[in-house]
Amino acid sequence: MPSKRLPPTNGGGGSRAPPPFAKKECKFYNSGSCRYGEKCAFLHLARTQVPAAAATISNTNIGRMPTIPDFQLNHSSSESQITVDTQPRTIPGSTPRAGGQPAQPESNPRRARRSRRKARKRQGTGPFAGAQHTESPGTSSPPVLSERPPSQTGGSENRPATTGRRTADKPCFAWQRGLCENGDQCRYKHDPQEEGLIQDPNDALRSKLLEKKFRRCREVEEQREEAWRRQLQEEEERRRQVEESRRQEEEERRQDQYRLERERLEEVQRLAAIEMRRREKEEREARERRKMEEIKRRKERKRQVEAKLTHQLIVHGSNLVTFGPGLDVKRIIPGFDLCTITIKELPTDATRIEIANIFREQGMDDTMFHLVFCRVEGITQVARFLLRAEEARVLAIGLEDLEFRDNLIKFEVGENASWGSMTASSRPEEAGMLTAIWNIPSATIIATYDTVNEAKVKAKRIDGCTIDGRKINAAMNPRPNGPAARHWVEASVKLTNIDPASELYEIMAIVGTPLVRAIKSDLYDLEWFLSWLERTLEREGCIGGSFQTMKIDGNRMKAVAKFNARDALERAAATLERGAHVGFGQEGPPLRVIVPTEHNYTISISKLQYQAQKTQWDAMAEGRRGKKAFVKVNERKNGQVIINVQGSEQQDIGPLKVRVEGLVAGERLDAEHWHDSFFQSEWNLRQKVSAGSNVFVSVDRRLHALRVYGGSNDVAAAKVSIREEVQRLALMEYEIPIARQSVRFFVATGLQILKDALGEDNVTLDVASRACKLKLKGGDDAIQHAKKLVEEAIAAASDGILPPSEDNGDEAVCPICYDTASHPEVLSCGHSCCEPCLRHYLTSAATSNNFPLVCMGDEAACNTPISIPIIQRYLTTQRFNLLIDVVFSSYIQSNPQKFKYCTTPDCTQIYQCDTGKQFHKCPSCFSEICSSCNEEAHEGMTCEERRIQSNPAEQERLTEEWAQSNNIKRCPSCNVLTEKTEGCNHMECRCGAHFCWICRGVFAQGTIYEHMNTAHGGYYGEAAANRNPAPPAQQQQERLRVWQNHFDAEREIEAVRRRNEARRQLEVERQRLAEQQEEHRALEARRREQLELRQWEDYIREYEQRRQREAQLAAEVARREEENKEDGSSCSIM
Repeated sequence: MPSKRLPPTNGGGGSRAPPPFAKKECKFYNSGSCRYGEKCAFLHLARTQVPAAAATISNTNIGRMPTIPDFQLNHSSSESQITVDTQPRTIPGSTPRAGGQPAQPESNPRRARRSRRKARKRQGTGPFAGAQHTESPGTSSPPVLSERPPSQTGGSENRPATTGRRTADKPCFAWQRGLCENGDQCRYKHDPQEEGLIQDPNDALRSKLLEKKFRRCREVEEQREEAWRRQLQEEEERRRQVEESRRQEEEERRQDQYRLERERLEEVQRLAAIEMRRREKEEREARERRKMEEIKRRKERKRQVEAKLTHQLIVHGSNLVTFGPGLDVKRIIPGFDLCTITIKELPTDATRIEIANIFREQGMDDTMFHLVFCRVEGITQVARFLLRAEEARVLAIGLEDLEFRDNLIKFEVGENASWGSMTASSRPEEAGMLTAIWNIPSATIIATYDTVNEAKVKAKRIDGCTIDGRKINAAMNPRPNGPAARHWVEASVKLTNIDPASELYEIMAIVGTPLVRAIKSDLYDLEWFLSWLERTLEREGCIGGSFQTMKIDGNRMKAVAKFNARDALERAAATLERGAHVGFGQEGPPLRVIVPTEHNYTISISKLQYQAQKTQWDAMAEGRRGKKAFVKVNERKNGQVIINVQGSEQQDIGPLKVRVEGLVAGERLDAEHWHDSFFQSEWNLRQKVSAGSNVFVSVDRRLHALRVYGGSNDVAAAKVSIREEVQRLALMEYEIPIARQSVRFFVATGLQILKDALGEDNVTLDVASRACKLKLKGGDDAIQHAKKLVEEAIAAASDGILPPSEDNGDEAVCPICYDTASHPEVLSCGHSCCEPCLRHYLTSAATSNNFPLVCMGDEAACNTPISIPIIQRYLTTQRFNLLIDVVFSSYIQSNPQKFKYCTTPDCTQIYQCDTGKQFHKCPSCFSEICSSCNEEAHEGMTCEERRIQSNPAEQERLTEEWAQSNNIKRCPSCNVLTEKTEGCNHMECRCGAHFCWICRGVFAQGTIYEHMNTAHGGYYGEAAANRNPAPPAQQQQERLRVWQNHFDAEREIEAVRRRNEARRQLEVERQRLAEQQEEHRALEARRREQLELRQWEDYIREYEQRRQREAQLAAEVARREEENKEDGSSCSIM
């Protein structure tokens, strides 16, 4: 608590200046507790707070170096503290002016003037008294002395109002000078409104001392500041160097750490990449293994599917044959039993599978029928199938009016039409039709003109004009022969086909001349002639109601009549041709009678083929008239030649028809005379071959073969020319385009396979061109081989891998060459064969006659059939078709008891013996064959009777003599002539029977050698039996056994004959029932027709009656209207 003692005053109440020796600052004065006041031995310096504005103006650090003029030193502090006061001196109670000077209140002008004087005086007392200095940046200015402490300066806003107790109203002069120590406890008035300040006499001295001390302090401070700055710079430099070294070490350490981390990361990445590549390799290998396994499974499934596939073909033009794996014959429907069935009214969008399901739903498998074609006709589709005749007839009856997709389909059963066979041009219903054609009654007129030119012009104009509905014919009148020539005029026109009832003036108007005259014309009574013609035909046996007449054109008429019997038809034709209608007071027109041939078969060939075979056709058509069957040739203008075979008896027509069909078919050449380029160059080949010989060559596109037509010498020369052309084409280079993705396959394996098969110089792969090409030299076999590899390349490209090579890695042994399989082909049984070996095996199979084609693995014990797709891949189409023919012929020859050829020469049809039919009818030559004796049919006689009747004894005797002289014997089983050329006496016939050559006894394969030892004393020759004769009892026993075998065979034959007879009777009964059913259906149809006819007649009768009633009603209405009109008119007159 500061002392309440008042400080001593100097005279007039002013404070005494401190002693001059005072140098230190009073520490109690700053806190306001100095009790000595002016007598204090220390300096009383007032501190001021540095405003923010002054701090921003000064460039000196506050607290270290003084930067403002007003300051006081405090000796109690260790360091000089500088207080800056930038505010101008103000007088308490005054207000500041615009110029910075305090303004005296307006209420006391005198005081204001005094205050201004004092202020001017203070400003003039010294350099630091009340001066306000503004220094510019970069310059220093002397300090300004503060006259009172900062807490006591300023206006009311800088100092709080005095709240202490006041004992006097006098102002405190010490407070005004800023030296009051009592503060708020002072008993004098601290009023800022008090005017004037008390000037301290020590202010000037104090200012000097302060100025000196300020300079000294400023120098010391500058030195200190400079030393501090140097020290700071050194410290900053040391710190910078240390920081730089630390930063370098840190950078090196960081670089080392980064390098180590980077190496560690690189190592980790390297190990991760190695691991990733390892995993990718494992995954890729696993994928490839899975893909290879999948491909193996797919190929295995494909092989298993292919091993079960069957192939259905039409062999020899008319036989439906189903082949199994290895070309094993599964089913044969011979041409004798085959027929066509046509399905009509099918929807156009019906598929082949849907149509075939019609037969499958009836319990038939795919080997029992064959689809020939499906084509759209109009708004419907037509399909034709081949199947057994008995089954076709049953299906046609059972499936009548079958509904297929809301359509009622129709079935039509026809005959078997083989390829290249003649078609029947005469229908059975037209065979009994007689046609008569004649000219209707017409007048002939001659019109005469003045000049010939006028007559020619009139003839052109009149020709074709119509008179009374008839089209007249006009031409220049030719000069007649005989007496009529004297009436002939050159300038005349002959008009024919004029109606006899036409008026003469109408004719004159049309011809344009009055000089017309009638000449002898074809005039007769048409009504009488028609009635006579109808009576004559009915008298000759015409079917009642079948006589019809009609107009052909404006000049001709024809009459048609139907006969049941052929002889009645021929008698009626002879009657009409004799002209029996002429005479007896009436005369009729000349008739042209047309009698259709009973059997007429037609085929069309090109004119070039006909010219090459003209000699053969002329020889065949020489005696066409006068025989029951003849050939008629008709050359057309369109380049086609129509060959007709006509006759009245099918037995006579059949052999001639077969000869014609064989001549039309020509000679089919083998694979040595074929190249695939002949499809495009047929015309060029024909020109080359026919240039040196009269031969016609055509391409059989169905069988991929050539056919030649002409004489034998010309055909032989043509074969040589064709073979040379094939050899020339084989030396040419062919290009087969391949896809770019297939190049990898050929580079890896395919090219080497072809080079091994065809030669190094015959195969090249061109990948530099825009389109990759495979260039090779060779015939069709080489092209087929290349196409097979192209298909494999496409399959490998789609799988994304090369062909598997593990088969070579397993070192599979080829069962054909017993070497390591090169380019193996895996069969359905799992054995692998070399591709060249398998190709040679399949190509040479046509000459081996060893069928079916089987695998030769396991030392030829596998015997698994080779699938048909594999055979087709290794053979060209021409070789495959040839192999099919060889297989079929071999099968027929090895089964002579089941299948036999037709007995007609040149006929290639076969029939099945064990079908239960009594007779077989050939579809080509129409011959009928007995199923028991396989000879010509003999209805009403047994086979023995037929044999005796035909007197075959002489032929049999001659045959036996020839056989004995040539060491030829008959097989005791099938009776086929057999010749022994070498070997033992054990004979094996192609029918499968094993018999002894000496005694012709039939034995089992395991017992025949025992028989030859016991009965004949050896296996070879007949002399062994003489050298080692068997005992008589044993010989007698052997003879009995042989006769017993023959007796058993005869008994079996008799049983078969009885069974055949029973089947024949059953078939006859079935036919009788079928005929009865057909007659019943015909009666029902006739009854329905009669009923419909009666209904139609009733309808017509009712319609006529209704029309009559309507006409009567209309007449009555018209009559009444007329009456009404007459009544109305009469009324109007009135």
